[in-house]
Amino acid sequence: MKHYIFSIATLVCSFTLSGCFLFEQPEEEPLGAVHVDALLVSDTCGPGITTGEPTMSYDVEIRRSGDSIVWSGPAGTVQGTFSSDESFCIEQSSQWHVRDADPWYEDPGCDMVSIERLCGTLTLESVSDASEADSQEVTGLLGRHEAFISGTTGSNCSDQVGVAEGQYLDLPCQITYSLTGVQLQD
Repeated sequence: MKHYIFSIATLVCSFTLSGCFLFEQPEEEPLGAVHVDALLVSDTCGPGITTGEPTMSYDVEIRRSGDSIVWSGPAGTVQGTFSSDESFCIEQSSQWHVRDADPWYEDPGCDMVSIERLCGTLTLESVSDASEADSQEVTGLLGRHEAFISGTTGSNCSDQVGVAEGQYLDLPCQITYSLTGVQLQD
């Protein structure tokens, strides 16, 4: 079974930080839209796992809410931390079932986990709007998108390692993209 990763970059994910809060949430401040180019830096997982593309491009809308960043793209929205030095980090993990346990062969089965981390720094500029209120807009972005993939503790995923399509070259493995972004003009 081929499992495509990089759900943060392409925003094909179901991760949201939602729930019940007993305090008022800060209003989201729009920072602007950015065109992101991602360049493959390293891949120990293998070409049968990733899209095989050394580059990816996508557009995102970025908002800030207190010390959180909200990153919205074509397929969804994710949220992460935002610091006063204009750095941000978004992290998510996902787990999927590959193969059932087989007690006859004392095989515990295989479940896989991916931990993805998208971190970087925004370049922000102050702007004044018609109401004379100062705000900021993003003019650039530098960052890294890393995915770490392995079998879960207690799993036997050795049959997922090999050279056939859909197999990993090694487990655990890691895929890293460098990210650059520029402001989208209206």
